[in-house]
Amino acid sequence: VTSLVSCLGLTPGVALSFVFTAHRVDLLRVDPLSQVFGLIFTLITAIGFLYALHIRSRGEQVATALYAAGALGVVYAGDWITLFVSWEFMSLTSLIVIWSSDHERARAAGFRYLLVHIAGGSLLFIGLMLLSSSGAGLGAVGLLAPDIGPAFWLILAGICINAA
Repeated sequence: VTSLVSCLGLTPGVALSFVFTAHRVDLLRVDPLSQVFGLIFTLITAIGFLYALHIRSRGEQVATALYAAGALGVVYAGDWITLFVSWEFMSLTSLIVIWSSDHERARAAGFRYLLVHIAGGSLLFIGLMLLSSSGAGLGAVGLLAPDIGPAFWLILAGICINAA
């Protein structure tokens, strides 16, 4: 409920950024599209929590809430660094949700998920480093720069693998 109220309070044009090692990091950037997706994610999360009230595992509930926070981080990310950190946070919390079950099959599925995500995350990270070293920058529009070479394809492959 708090995140829903917070999302409703954000207006397009709001941004929160700082400079870190000569790179501008945009932790939060609100535009009309991110505002719509942020509201959708928070509504789905609120409905999911109502549906999951019967779950007694506090660890699973906390990990699910943190997963939703990571998803909002991805939605409102203003640059690739913030998106990458939020994306990795989502994968870590989803792994905790998977492993919160005491079943052996859940542990095995978690390890498979971890291996696939490490591969996708590595491709995404390498692509972002190539993007940064090409001079295109790590802003949201850096991917549109001409002559970024294989960075585009590595970033695309990493996102596709992790989203699958």
